[in-house]
Amino acid sequence: MKRAWIGFLLAIVLTGAANADDRCSVATLQGSYGFALSGTLTGGLPTVTIGVITFDGNGNASDTGTNSRNGVSRVLPPGTGTYSVDSDCIVPTTLGS
Repeated sequence: MKRAWIGFLLAIVLTGAANADDRCSVATLQGSYGFALSGTLTGGLPTVTIGVITFDGNGNASDTGTNSRNGVSRVLPPGTGTYSVDSDCIVPTTLGS
């Protein structure tokens, strides 16, 4: 299973850096961050995912989380992957288990 994390969540993480030269690099994005995503699946079923994504400052990322679809919860398998940081501070990241 692959999960694509949406860039807006990761772009917000990078906005706290001191200046533009320092804020947009793989090395400045490190640590663990909580996230929550919610929405509606095709057919009107509600879905919510919460979890933690961890960046190591060297371009490697991992995540853990729990998903609820229409009230049925399940722990998601851990995901791992790589990340990069674009010049506009967007982090295109796809993690897969």
